[in-house]
Amino acid sequence: MTPTRPSTLLLVGLTGVVVGFGIGLVSDQLGYGLPRVSWVAIGLLLFLAAMLVVAARRARSWVNGDRPQEPGDALTLGRYVALAKAGSVFGSLMAGGYLGLAITGLDRLGTEYGREHVLWAAGGTVSAVVVTGAALALERSLQLPHDGDTGSAET
Repeated sequence: MTPTRPSTLLLVGLTGVVVGFGIGLVSDQLGYGLPRVSWVAIGLLLFLAAMLVVAARRARSWVNGDRPQEPGDALTLGRYVALAKAGSVFGSLMAGGYLGLAITGLDRLGTEYGREHVLWAAGGTVSAVVVTGAALALERSLQLPHDGDTGSAET
């Protein structure tokens, strides 16, 4: 498994910023106001991050041999690989999207409505960054330990 590259996460995050900013701008221009970020969305992102951390701890114990291997463990670890990749990209996209929504409301920070919008969107951004970090931790815990070789080919 190749680790997720930071450039991939940055590109996906920047795409999310553009999309989030566009959604906020269009919503405001159509007269609907700035999109609201719900505490439920933030809570669900934090719950997802917690589940990714639990998966990372379980995967680390399997990879290190601290838990006895069972017949279905290889399939479970394969699913964890997919979850780690998807979680890091999803978290990066959502962080960018919420950041774009926060940027949309920056010109209204003087009003209570604008401050509330920016704070909730910033909370969504932080929650999505936590998801990305937890997914990267899961990805790292799935890496197999090296057999003691230094990786240099001396001949």
